[in-house]
Amino acid sequence: MRKIMFLALVVAASVFAVSCQKGDAGPAGATGAAGPAGPAGPAGAAGTANIYYSKWFNASGVTKIDSAKNTDGTYTYLFGFSITEALVTDDIVNKGMVKVYINVGTTAAPTVVEADAYGFTVGVRKGAILLNYIDVSFPAYPFRYVIIPGGTPASNSVDWKNYAKVQEFLNIQN
Repeated sequence: MRKIMFLALVVAASVFAVSCQKGDAGPAGATGAAGPAGPAGPAGAAGTANIYYSKWFNASGVTKIDSAKNTDGTYTYLFGFSITEALVTDDIVNKGMVKVYINVGTTAAPTVVEADAYGFTVGVRKGAILLNYIDVSFPAYPFRYVIIPGGTPASNSVDWKNYAKVQEFLNIQN
């Protein structure tokens, strides 16, 4: 009789185990409490907040503004062109700075100089950067301009005529 009871118990447990199946998932539990805040990250590198620099570009829309006859019979011309730039605001004109650079070298071996050091006259007005040049022809160099707001911390040690130093100081990428 014990064997029959044991056998009946084993059969009942087997039937019970085989007949069980997994049902649908129950509802999601409540969201747990937030964990503690993580440690502060490392300080980022000095940036160029609010500094804008253009891509390198070739002058377009160059016009002869005036001319003068030289004593040898040749002419010298005043050339000019303007760059429409909405980022040149009244605040930039009154408190900021706009620097224009030209690459007198090649793309592979650039020699970048400040435009006014190469004979260009640079002016700004709201919405535009103006460049004039006096010579017998207008040079075909690529240009880049940098717009620096008046509130940007600057260093007296930065040589604004030295593009490599400006590029390093403002973290300008080629």
